[in-house]
Amino acid sequence: MFDKAKNEALFSPVTEKELLEIMKSFKQDKSPGPDGWSIEFFIHFFDLFKRDLLSMVEAFKLSGSIHSYTSSTYIALIPRKEEPVSFLDFRSISLCNITYKIISKIIADRIKGTLEASLSPNQHAFLKGRNILDAVASRQECIHSIDLHKSNAAIMKIDIMKAYDVLD
Repeated sequence: MFDKAKNEALFSPVTEKELLEIMKSFKQDKSPGPDGWSIEFFIHFFDLFKRDLLSMVEAFKLSGSIHSYTSSTYIALIPRKEEPVSFLDFRSISLCNITYKIISKIIADRIKGTLEASLSPNQHAFLKGRNILDAVASRQECIHSIDLHKSNAAIMKIDIMKAYDVLD
C-alpha cells in the first residue's frame, strides 16, 4: 500500500526527540486519567521515564496490542444545562491514561502523511486542507445537476450524531 520509504518511516523506532516532542504537543493542565498522572509529570521527569516509555511504545508496535491497564479510560459526564434530567443533557469526555495518549499520538502523527493518499477525494472532514463545508458545495452542485438535467433522483439527508455525543 505504501512505498518503501513511507513504510520505513511508519515502522522506524521512536526516538527520544520524537517522544519528547509528542509529549510537549499535548495541552498542559488537563485532568489526569486512571493512572493519576498528568503530562507535566512525565515531561518534568522525562530523563527518568524515557527508556521505559520508549520500551512501552516499541512493545506496542511489535505486538500490535495495548495492555488493558494502559487503555483503561474514565468517562466523565459534563452537564450541558443547569438541571440535567437525561443522559442527552450531558457531554461525555474520556479521561485516558497519558501513556495511551502518547501511543495514539505517535500513531496519528506517523500515518498523517500517508493517510491522505489512501482516502477518497470525497472525504471532506478531518483531513488537513479539506473542509466539511466542501461537502455542502458538492451537494449543491449535485442537486443543481439533477435539476438541470431533469434526472430521476432521490436525495436523502442523514443526521449522524457525533460518536462522543452519545453514551450507550
